[in-house]
Amino acid sequence: EKAKEYYSRVLEQTPNHFQALKNYKELVLIEKNLPVGSILLKNELKTKLGNRLDSVKEWEGRIYNQECKKQIQEIFYSLPSITDVQVETVERENGTVDLSIEISENNMKIYGILAGMGISGTYDNTPDIAGFPAFLYMDQNLFGTGNNLTLIFAGIYLGIDLTIPERSGFPFALSFHTDALFIPMEVSFIEDGKDTGWDLKTPIYNASLKLVKETPIGLSLSTLHGLSLNYYEGGTSGFTRPENNITYTGNVELEFSTIESGFPSAFTPPTGFSISVTPTLVFKPDYKSWGPDTNLYTHNDLPGWKYETSIKYYNTPAKRTYLGGTLAHYGGVNLYESEKWSIGQTDMMASSPRLSGYLSGEYLSSNAIVANFDGHFQMVPDKILISAKHDIYYDIDKNKLRQGSALGLALNLPYEIELNIEAGVGWNAERKNGPGWSAQIALSRYFLR
Repeated sequence: EKAKEYYSRVLEQTPNHFQALKNYKELVLIEKNLPVGSILLKNELKTKLGNRLDSVKEWEGRIYNQECKKQIQEIFYSLPSITDVQVETVERENGTVDLSIEISENNMKIYGILAGMGISGTYDNTPDIAGFPAFLYMDQNLFGTGNNLTLIFAGIYLGIDLTIPERSGFPFALSFHTDALFIPMEVSFIEDGKDTGWDLKTPIYNASLKLVKETPIGLSLSTLHGLSLNYYEGGTSGFTRPENNITYTGNVELEFSTIESGFPSAFTPPTGFSISVTPTLVFKPDYKSWGPDTNLYTHNDLPGWKYETSIKYYNTPAKRTYLGGTLAHYGGVNLYESEKWSIGQTDMMASSPRLSGYLSGEYLSSNAIVANFDGHFQMVPDKILISAKHDIYYDIDKNKLRQGSALGLALNLPYEIELNIEAGVGWNAERKNGPGWSAQIALSRYFLR
């Protein structure tokens, strides 16, 4: 009655108020206690409904009320791809009410073309150049199942992510990830700013399963279990190369997060706050010592433990301005040499702890603190953006502090092409002359369907 009185007053002031008029008529209809006649689906869907339409039709012949409407909507909302359910009513002369259901679903597909090139200064300032073209495909409702697929193809690299979101009868989200580098590529190890020159090459094959449980308040618990296969070849004299081996990784992550991920663009960065703790077990069965014959990397039969604790905060304190930062501790006990935390320059294909202006994976650590600071300002909204980064890496065991900074420029070019340019300086990098340096350029174009 109170709802009816409220909408009645609204209509007195604004007789043509669409939503108020619709809600008022709905309340009047519910008061009549009419039985449901026919129930029809108004639009065709890509999403497979299973027996849900049959479950909805069980309301035919029963009294139409708010509980009827609510349960019909909940039946469809149990599917992760369904975004909106509207129930329209039509009163018939025979004293029944027919229901027409209109459903909206998320069928977004994204096609992306990416191209990037990075240049870093080596110990003697010789440019180390790496580049790649890549194709991205994302499907938010794969074959009408509500599952999400992401595929990245970059010539000799292929990455696949399949996520089965939480739904009625399955209270967890399940993710499967696999990636492969099919052709053997050089694996670099850096010591005192210099490449060790071990001439190791390997293809890389990874596969993992992740189970996630999220709560409405932003708290989530997840566990990941993965296998990696390396097949090393090459190696120099006086050096024992790693045996072809399998690495098992299993972790548990507890996270509280309000971060909302935006579209993959410098102009729509993530915002929010998160804090997470992630202990990880790493085990290499049948491990054999490897490395320079004068200093082999040995390991006992017990697994290694890694752990990460991080706090992230990103915000837009003023119009066109973006500030954020991450503070993280990366630790480990009884770690294998090749499984220590890899810290250095990052790009689209490398997401290790970031240290701008250094070589990728320049430092390996089992006890480090890394702080990353980011700032953006859109000089021309959605067209021109300038950015600044500053990174601090402190190796606790070695009592060494490293810092790096970077300046960037992002441009939205014609035909919706985004250009990103960044130049970094590694202030404390161990180089023959001067600081470390790096530069990156990336082009991206996304097509939405």
